[in-house]
Amino acid sequence: MTEEVKDNRIQTEEELSKKLYKLRMLNAEKAKINARRQKELDETEAWYRPEAKNIDDNIAKTNELIDDYARRQLADDKYWKYADRNGKVSKKKETKWDYDKDKILEAGVDDKFIKVKTTRELDWAEYKKTLNEIDDGRLVNENGEVVVSAKVSHGIKITIKPTEG
Repeated sequence: MTEEVKDNRIQTEEELSKKLYKLRMLNAEKAKINARRQKELDETEAWYRPEAKNIDDNIAKTNELIDDYARRQLADDKYWKYADRNGKVSKKKETKWDYDKDKILEAGVDDKFIKVKTTRELDWAEYKKTLNEIDDGRLVNENGEVVVSAKVSHGIKITIKPTEG
């Protein structure tokens, strides 16, 4: 038995016209569902934005209250931390370096703290190891000279981790 292979190709202009009509109807149907989808997305977005903003504002306020409480507890007990089934509150010491590499280079530094790529650049990671902090956060180098445009500040970062779920 031989099976006949059906030829799906368009044979006449009448068939062509029918296929173009079908294509037009399919494109119109797709445009219709795309418009419906966009309308539903817009409605969802209009509902979501204010709801999410309200929750985000509440989260921020609650974090501020927890942060304030934690800082007051740390003022009394520097080892304070909290953990229970709802989450954890802990602290981490934070050191912030404020410096301007260009001004430090202009003031002059030892060549061992210079990296040369395409231009002369300060190797801050190595240079800051040789600096000492004085009372007001300013930094002095090995020679006892105050480093221009460089300061250090210390703080505490409160970490709030609620339990997932």
